Amino acid sequence: MQRDFGGTDLQPAAKREVLANLLRAGAQGEYPDYASAEQLAMAITVLASDTGEGKSLQAGLDNVFDALSDDDQYDRRRFIEALRHLAGGRPGMGLHR
Repeated sequence: MQRDFGGTDLQPAAKREVLANLLRAGAQGEYPDYASAEQLAMAITVLASDTGEGKSLQAGLDNVFDALSDDDQYDRRRFIEALRHLAGGRPGMGLHR
């Protein structure tokens, strides 16, 4: 099933803003369970690719997905730390530990 969003196509600046907001929310623990964390990681990957940041964020993305490698052993703190590290590599994120 394909959804029609009225032809809305986010401009690159808007995609970067959405990416920053998702990283910030994730680093603040807004995605508490494995399923939502996994969805967040996938959304971040798509947006990073769409904004041209995929290559520069690849190592950080690898760490994020490593934190999701086993849904039975999901460690929320490890996931959040990986997101903080990833976000810290982007200018203007202003995340504090």
